[in-house]
Amino acid sequence: MIYPIKRYDNRGNHTFESPSPGVFCHWEYNDKNQMIKQYSHDNHWITFDYDANGNLTRQSDSEGQWMTQQFNDNNDIIHYQDSYDYWKRHTYDGKLNTLICDSKGLIEARVFDKKGRCINYSHSSGSWVNKEYAEDTNIILKEERFSQSIHKVIFRNSNNRVVEIVDKRNGKDVLFSYINDTDKKVEIHKIKKAGYDAELHYDFTGKLIYLMQNFQNEKFNLKNWFSQEKLVTYEDSNGNYWDEGMETPFPDFKTPTHKLHFKTNNIEAHEQYIEQWD
Repeated sequence: MIYPIKRYDNRGNHTFESPSPGVFCHWEYNDKNQMIKQYSHDNHWITFDYDANGNLTRQSDSEGQWMTQQFNDNNDIIHYQDSYDYWKRHTYDGKLNTLICDSKGLIEARVFDKKGRCINYSHSSGSWVNKEYAEDTNIILKEERFSQSIHKVIFRNSNNRVVEIVDKRNGKDVLFSYINDTDKKVEIHKIKKAGYDAELHYDFTGKLIYLMQNFQNEKFNLKNWFSQEKLVTYEDSNGNYWDEGMETPFPDFKTPTHKLHFKTNNIEAHEQYIEQWD
């Protein structure tokens, strides 16, 4: 006999599979082609029950684990419970809006527009999501997300491509423009924090092609940072200039209090530094 072995019934349902001798899994189905039982060579089994509308109402296994679900006349789930003493209740207001509570005291709420699109999600932890859609489509033109760790606003165009991400918590704004309506994009990163702002431009290959930084903290030592990179060009608003073609080594300039332009051979170092700047 040649392994693996796979078998199907006359309705195309996968009923048996054995990757090697003595190892197998078997599946059984009802008249609606819904799986009702799964069992394997190690005597482990799982059973599935459904209501008249085809909704999964109960699942149990050979280890004593189980879960049950109840549905309303619209086939919306209204109650969930399992063998771990966890339960969840769903309440609907007749307009698709949903309120969910569970045994842990967590509450979720969803609000839908007249076209059945979710426009707001909120959670008892304080997190929430707001969405604005293009007319007569499911394309989300604006999405704002808030939680304990993030606060971002995402903008998309009519082709469902992200054109801007505003990171309100970290003071970062990223603009995207696409070349000839393809996925090739040019990115502009704008960062503004206390005592520091910067602007970085990337071409469609991801290469950094422009960098401007504005420092207001003279404690930062540029020479120490550049010691791990090959500096290509340097110019600041104090009138200092240097490039790799000059005979003199890069001097120990004090951090300028205004604009700074420079390039190095280590693009990743720029990104790492920018993200970690405090």
